[in-house]
Amino acid sequence: MISKTKSKIRIAKIIATSFYKRRYREKTELCGDPPLYHLHSQNFRTDDSIKKLIKFNIERENKCNPGMPIDLIIVNNDVGNIIGNKFIQNLNNTKTKNGKVITVQNNNKGWSYGAYNRGFELYQDSYDYFIFAEDDVIIEGDNYVKIGYDILSQNKNCGFVSYCGLSYSHENLNKEDAIHAHGASGLTSSKI
Repeated sequence: MISKTKSKIRIAKIIATSFYKRRYREKTELCGDPPLYHLHSQNFRTDDSIKKLIKFNIERENKCNPGMPIDLIIVNNDVGNIIGNKFIQNLNNTKTKNGKVITVQNNNKGWSYGAYNRGFELYQDSYDYFIFAEDDVIIEGDNYVKIGYDILSQNKNCGFVSYCGLSYSHENLNKEDAIHAHGASGLTSSKI
């Protein structure tokens, strides 16, 4: 069991974003186990729509009680969009209901996983736990952080708590070997 009290545990949610024109998906589809609408429709093809999406992430964070303090680390994969980069920079050190916003400009390598990696590299010594989410996957709700933390800390064989279910995505592997947390959206510790 973890010796720190929950109030002293430092948790950050790394949100991967980028101001590139994304694919338009009209339909939302079920996938994963349990079946969830992971292949979600989206229409974030303008600077304004991406700004609104990022503001929505912060707004939803401010409307819930995550159960534990949490900072948001927004990592922008820079695609040379001056408007987007400036918008991200202006969010830095914004206070939230349960923490603050930290922003990072990142090179555009590795898509969301590259952003997750960069945020973790920079802040692994500052936080005990990390939640990873893409900007269009909203992880929020009362006690969402506390619930994930409790699951991870009370299960010795658990290394990652998925907030979006599980997916199986490789037809050449058996189901057990191809399992993964959809979009790597979930919580883990700095030690793991």
